[in-house]
Amino acid sequence: MGVQRRIHERCEEFTEGNKTGCEQILGVFEQAYVGKPSCDVPLSAYDPLMTTVPFTHSCNKTMFWSETKDLVHEYTSRNKDCFTLENTLLGHCLDDLTWCGKEGSDETFTSGCPGWEDCVNSPVRSFWNRASAGFADHACGVASVMLNGSLEKPFDPTSVFAEFELNRLRAPKVTRLNVILVAGEKSQIDKCSPVQNMGCAACF
Repeated sequence: MGVQRRIHERCEEFTEGNKTGCEQILGVFEQAYVGKPSCDVPLSAYDPLMTTVPFTHSCNKTMFWSETKDLVHEYTSRNKDCFTLENTLLGHCLDDLTWCGKEGSDETFTSGCPGWEDCVNSPVRSFWNRASAGFADHACGVASVMLNGSLEKPFDPTSVFAEFELNRLRAPKVTRLNVILVAGEKSQIDKCSPVQNMGCAACF
């Protein structure tokens, strides 16, 4: 299955069948990287996409994460008062996908694309960095972050959270940041997640 089709299907699933809207989103998304060198897609290339698909979740429901992807999404799958970037429309559509363009081509490629560490301005890396910045800009009220407490240094200053999210959280729009350290145990997640309407991390 081509990456565009996967994105379109995920979009229709998320939007409950908004085919026209998803076609528009896909078109704006492709404009960011199609026909461009695969290491020359700056974060700003995704500005039109961020404008087309704004974040809509309300205050107190933003959850950031670093090195805890599986665990945090186990939590947000049960606690609908919590949203990670991957729980939003854009994040849901593009999670774990690879894409790139090539100069002079109108196609989208999924093989031969640069990896995360291969270049700073790859299509995938630039998207997630730009989306993360926008996700942080949208946060308001109490925000939360889930970090991996089993690591020697749970806070990584080179992580996406540190570089593109944390420094964009500003008072008075954001009133507090809850830091949740987890060490791989699901017991607290299982205990906490059924509590609804209590905010993103109220029971930790």
